[in-house]
Amino acid sequence: MPSARVHEAIAKKINNDYKYNEKLLRIGTISPDCWRNVPETSGIKDKYLSHFWDFRIKDGQANDYANLDEMLKMIMHEFVHACNDEVKMWVRKTLWFYEGLATNLAYQDYEITDLETCDFEKLEWNFNSYGSGSYSYAYTIVNYLLNNYSHEEVMYFVKEPDYLIENSKTIFNQAKEWAKKMGHQR
Repeated sequence: MPSARVHEAIAKKINNDYKYNEKLLRIGTISPDCWRNVPETSGIKDKYLSHFWDFRIKDGQANDYANLDEMLKMIMHEFVHACNDEVKMWVRKTLWFYEGLATNLAYQDYEITDLETCDFEKLEWNFNSYGSGSYSYAYTIVNYLLNNYSHEEVMYFVKEPDYLIENSKTIFNQAKEWAKKMGHQR
């Protein structure tokens, strides 16, 4: 059964079980094929690969915190991740890049952020260490890349994470100077 049908079936069941009179939209990320042989008993798929967000849609609103536009941007963000995973699975020290790419390509509402307070090594090794600020930092660094590197260079970073890792400190320093010139403060 295609994943979209599975999600639709799950949403219908939840609507029925909870007697929701609104539509329920279930958004889920899908495990890439390269994870297909991971044993179910390992817990890895449940913990890291099956992420679902339920939105009860009523009068153009999704939950109390998101409107339809924000929800569509989130769907696009997750779609960018799915596309990235088809090209190359991310590796630990590149999560900032993949989150920055998703936030930029989904046109999510982030602004160029001053990178002076960002410890890039901390961002590389523990992406969520800055909370939601991690996404602002990632957005800024990747926005710099998208505005100053060619499409081919950015795609090479997607396809060759080792090359990205080798060049990440240089990219970060360039982005920090660029953000400073942009005049935006955190």
